[in-house]
Amino acid sequence: MERYRLQQLYLTLTDFKDAVASAITTHADMLMSAQDSSVNAFVSSALYGYFYDDRVAYAGEDANDVKSIFMERLGYDIAVKYNYWVRKYNYIKKLLTDADMNLLQTSKMTSSSEDKTEGASGSLQKVAVTPTGVSQTSATDSITIKQDTTDPAKTKIDTEGFVDKYTGSQQKYASANKVEGTRSGEIFREGSIDELLNVLEKLPSSFANEVTTELSKHFIYDYDGEREGYYD
Repeated sequence: MERYRLQQLYLTLTDFKDAVASAITTHADMLMSAQDSSVNAFVSSALYGYFYDDRVAYAGEDANDVKSIFMERLGYDIAVKYNYWVRKYNYIKKLLTDADMNLLQTSKMTSSSEDKTEGASGSLQKVAVTPTGVSQTSATDSITIKQDTTDPAKTKIDTEGFVDKYTGSQQKYASANKVEGTRSGEIFREGSIDELLNVLEKLPSSFANEVTTELSKHFIYDYDGEREGYYD
């Protein structure tokens, strides 16, 4: 049983990238979208650049045997995190490349309201003098205030009763109103330049570190060949 360094199994980064893409395809049922070649390249480059001279954690009869075990397990662990890593990669790329994005913005609140009010009011005052010899009737005076159904801003007042026939003077007051309105507003909060620089400083190195840390269990560190022959 032998153990191999990563660069012994895959002589170039291109070879490793192709192997990783194929391994992810094996677990395609775990992906919620098509593979992203840019994400594949980033993950592969981070792993190969960090572990290229370290040993793969799996032993086998020969290099092909080790490659099979290694890529099966590595491909699964990448597929588990793949959907999240694709989204994170795209956000980081946008933060670093989109000049129109306000990186200082820390929060946003949007509010809106709509008001609609309709109303009508009116009053009627009458003074009547009944001539001598005319008897009053028991008819009841009435006032009806109506709002126009087609135009709420118009009001109609109708009166009915004895005093309409013998009115010396009368006054009518009517008013109507209709109010409609829509209001909206946005409130933004911005952070400091120091906070912005702290975010940019961590990208994309923090993402690369996340990838290598998450997948480090597939490798055995070997500094300066100090463990040469130890695992053979």
